[in-house]
Amino acid sequence: MARAGGGAAGQGRAPQRKMGTTWFSRALIRQAEDRTERRKVVYARRLYNERAVYSVAVRDGRASATVQGTQLDPFGVELTRPVADPDTVVAVLAGEGATGELTAVARGDLGRTLGGLVLPEAGDLSADCTCPDPSGACAHALALIYEVAAAAAAEPALLLDFAGVPLAALIARTTTSRTSPTRLPPAPALPPGDDGGDPVARDRAMFYGGGTLLPPLPEPAPVDPTDLLDPAMLRTALRRSGTRAADAVQATEELAELYARLREPR
Repeated sequence: MARAGGGAAGQGRAPQRKMGTTWFSRALIRQAEDRTERRKVVYARRLYNERAVYSVAVRDGRASATVQGTQLDPFGVELTRPVADPDTVVAVLAGEGATGELTAVARGDLGRTLGGLVLPEAGDLSADCTCPDPSGACAHALALIYEVAAAAAAEPALLLDFAGVPLAALIARTTTSRTSPTRLPPAPALPPGDDGGDPVARDRAMFYGGGTLLPPLPEPAPVDPTDLLDPAMLRTALRRSGTRAADAVQATEELAELYARLREPR
């Protein structure tokens, strides 16, 4: 009987899937394989190649999935890691003059400085799987790492989500740090006689800011909403609604054009 996610007995092997196509996906895979037995590595690669890992979810410091192993029932596996501090990430990027790497992530690239801040270090990853392997480094957990690495190679922002520092939050902090805080001038004293000698009237005027000069509002930093969109998720949503692939691509392009018009000065 054919096993779910694999090929039936006697049939040819599934075509090899690509893995480790970027420097950061290779780093993630190498680190995981270095702490895993060779036989488990071979089996995990087979699970990945046969697409036996599904329902993958990545969020703050966690990645989870269901893996169809050799048993009838699939296994649930979860990876956890320490989350990064967004203020520290932004401070380091600013100190290295590498804040531009944030916008590069939206274009599908992960710079070395940012990558070094969000990639888990050796020993950071912990695995919890419902399989009988008590080692904490089972083949199912490694297969999930392969899937996370493959997804991150296509969408590097996924690694930021896994590190607990979403791209949008980092960009917002970078924009805020560029705007120096402005101190409001002290409220001027009311001219003698304006309160009619009534201290209550003077207090009321001071409370509501009577006579206070406010600084001009800062110019908002330009933000391209399409840079914050996940194009893969948008295309998936359009396809699930019955939209053809060509129409989904056209809709994405038209959306980008619409946002460009909204940003044009009037």
